[in-house]
Amino acid sequence: SPIQSVLFDLMFKPIPRLEEKIRNTMSSLGIAAGHYGAAHVRASFPTKFSRKKGFRGKNGLDYDKEDSLLLVGSTKHFVMSLTRHATKCAKDLTTKYLKNVNKGMASIPIFVASDSVDTIKHLMLENTLNPGMHLVSLPPHGENLHLDAQHNIGSSAKDYDSIFVDLWIIKNAACVAYGVGWYGFFGALLTGNSCMVRHQNVQGTLSRKC
Repeated sequence: SPIQSVLFDLMFKPIPRLEEKIRNTMSSLGIAAGHYGAAHVRASFPTKFSRKKGFRGKNGLDYDKEDSLLLVGSTKHFVMSLTRHATKCAKDLTTKYLKNVNKGMASIPIFVASDSVDTIKHLMLENTLNPGMHLVSLPPHGENLHLDAQHNIGSSAKDYDSIFVDLWIIKNAACVAYGVGWYGFFGALLTGNSCMVRHQNVQGTLSRKC
């Protein structure tokens, strides 16, 4: 909403190094504030559905904070279906919202972010092989770190850059499709408008809202 967006901008500002990284990333992706959509997928969030289906982490640990989701078999099938659904929700919502603004654009970019780097890699590969949307994301990097995970204690500030770059790019989107957890929803609130939709139910299944 406008209130959250205004208050956030008054209280927080990226340090010069991070601000430059955000600006350079958006430039390299070919996106401009207010002229693209965003989709966030919290793939590693332990929902009722994922617990029931036996999703697990790469190292056999709690895949929410202490381990990354192991993307294989039925887990991969569901997560990728969820991610495709999220991007479609973002595209449909943003296209409708910007119909009178982006008339000259061949396609509206959709920025995709996730706590699962593997999910983004698979999605971008799929989209390269079978182009269907104008999808962009952060370039490949190591696993996204959680600020409150004990095993990340001692990590440098730069190790968390992707968290803030993703958030600021979501914040600058015209519309946002978000799932479970609070990160994507928080980014949607920071856009300052009501162009947002929930693509995943709290139980973890695909939402019928889009």
